[in-house]
Amino acid sequence: MGRTYNIKTRGVAHKVNRVRDIMESAGNTIGSVKFKKRKNGAERVMAYRLHVAPKRDSKKGEDRRAVDTFRKKITDLKNLQMTVYDTNIRGAGVNSYRTVPLENVMEVRVHKKTYRFE
Repeated sequence: MGRTYNIKTRGVAHKVNRVRDIMESAGNTIGSVKFKKRKNGAERVMAYRLHVAPKRDSKKGEDRRAVDTFRKKITDLKNLQMTVYDTNIRGAGVNSYRTVPLENVMEVRVHKKTYRFE
């Protein structure tokens, strides 16, 4: 098994930045994240992947997709969240994307390393 790192953070902004950096380090590989949902506080464990483009809609052009992606990133930054592709949902297409509230992340597993946040 891999190594485990316990990370103590100094406030919400520091935690959000650390979590985002660690999750983005997975790149195009599969990682795992454990977090509390904002709605009801239930814990969720999810296998995720970044940089998965949605299937191309014949009605939308490439320029429109680029604008939509840019808007989504701005929204994610404002709301302290990250949109990822949930690999546990098969064949759902557009419905396979989930948002992870970065301030509620408890654990991230990437490249055989486990990062626990306190």
